[in-house]
This record gives sequence, C-alpha cells and structure tokens, in this order.
Amino acid sequence: MILKEAGYAEIEITPFDTMIGGSSVEECLENSLQDAIGVVIQQYPTQVDAVKDEIRAALARRLTMAGVMMKAAIWIVSAKRD
Repeated sequence: MILKEAGYAEIEITPFDTMIGGSSVEECLENSLQDAIGVVIQQYPTQVDAVKDEIRAALARRLTMAGVMMKAAIWIVSAKRD
C-alpha cells in the first residue's frame, strides 16, 4: 500500500456513502457543461442541443423536492506517520 511504503501506520479506510446535490435541473446542467463533457460536446456543434436535452432528461429523473440528488461515495483515509 502506498501510505505504508511512505512511512504511515495505523491506516484506516472508511467508506462514506451519501446523497449530494440540491440544485435545479438547469443549474446542474450548466455545472456539468463546465466539466469535461462541455469540452467534448463543443467538438460536435450540430449535436450540442441534443446532448443537452439528454443530460437534462437524465437530471430530471433524479429531481426530488430537495433538488437534483445523486449518489456519492468517498473513502475517508486516516493514518499516522511513523
């Protein structure tokens, strides 16, 4: 393991699953277009609207009273230096 080889001990890895989000469909769409997907779809200008519609539809399926919510999973890692 990388941490052990770097001189760490008492390594603990704790999974943490939760739901994240809370924004509107349009806010989530705009945020997603600021990421890599936005760069990719700009390479296909004739398909931009169709892709946006598909993303919007996928986000709408996750819309709750609290906004668009999605599953998130992280690992919380702690360790002590030897």
